[in-house]
Amino acid sequence: MKCLKKFNMPAINKAIEENKIIRFSHNPNLNKYKNSYMYLEWNYLKNECQYTHLIQKGEYWYAE
Repeated sequence: MKCLKKFNMPAINKAIEENKIIRFSHNPNLNKYKNSYMYLEWNYLKNECQYTHLIQKGEYWYAE
């Protein structure tokens, strides 16, 4: 969790401020990723940044 706060959250916030597209290489909602930073990042986007869903386009998952 410490890494998420030091690196991931500032990077995510900067990406949002710069209107960048946020995409995941895998669906972070899958049970097998529940202990991953990818899952924590998606929860941060949902809980703190008003993202509501993921959309699969090709092999990527886009946060919207």
